[in-house]
Amino acid sequence: MWLLARARSSLTLFEHVALLVMLAGGLEAIRSIVWFALAAVVVLPRAVDAVWPQRELRPGLAVRSLARVCALALPGVVVLLLMVPASAYENEWPTRALAAVRAHPGERVLADDRYADWLLWNVPSLRGRLAYDVRFEVLTTRQLRAIAGFRAHPSRLARGYGIVVLEGNAAPVLGGRTLYADGEITVLER
Repeated sequence: MWLLARARSSLTLFEHVALLVMLAGGLEAIRSIVWFALAAVVVLPRAVDAVWPQRELRPGLAVRSLARVCALALPGVVVLLLMVPASAYENEWPTRALAAVRAHPGERVLADDRYADWLLWNVPSLRGRLAYDVRFEVLTTRQLRAIAGFRAHPSRLARGYGIVVLEGNAAPVLGGRTLYADGEITVLER
């Protein structure tokens, strides 16, 4: 804001309005703040130049050498990343918990924010049966309050769901039959 006020003549009216709209939208839908950051990256360098003019820099030998090393290393890094099997990225996720959820087709599922998207990715048939995913910006205020109150009154939010998938050990609080538990995740049948 200080930079916009200080170098206001270096930016167009559209750029000012675009930044303010992106900021307001980003703050309203918390996860959309990335759009403000992208707009700032495009717009603000000219404002920075207006406030702090730079002398012309000439890249020295060290800068050119570093650029060459990075250019040569980049293809190797890409190849190494492509050689890693997809399963390596899923090692931390408990596949036996997936089996417990899959064993109950048709049941409505409540999962916490850590596991909801993972479940939906691995069990696409949960679409329409999963309580919520982690796109909190699409939830209503009432839904957000219900989720926030889940820690205090978990059984209230879990009503109506046949399967509950939560981080940690939720069995003592929610009751029901434990289908899978490993200390990090619990799958309950209610």
